Amino acid sequence: MNQEYNKVNVKLLSILAYIGPLFIMGKVAVEKDVPAVKFHCRQGGILFIFTAVGYLVTTLLCFLLGPFPAVAEILGLLFYVGITVAWIILALMGIVGVFKHQQKPLPFIGEIDKWFQK
Repeated sequence: MNQEYNKVNVKLLSILAYIGPLFIMGKVAVEKDVPAVKFHCRQGGILFIFTAVGYLVTTLLCFLLGPFPAVAEILGLLFYVGITVAWIILALMGIVGVFKHQQKPLPFIGEIDKWFQK
């Protein structure tokens, strides 16, 4: 029973890692030392940071383009939609990897993860 409970927790924590700031739950959970949880929490954390930075840069760009409201709105919309679509695609790729029991690095995010592991 306990082993099955741990498998469910590992899968749940690995899935939650790709949903915004919920990757922190895997960092503080009892199962934080399981390799799958570590891997998916790192990937989800990097994805969250890049998404948040992308939104911040877009907001700053829209603020700086304040004198040109039409340009700011169009660029802001394109960037926000692009960042959101990229986040959803990468998060779904990570969640599918959890269900397939794979620790396959996400595109671009996996390269960044290699820098932090050195």
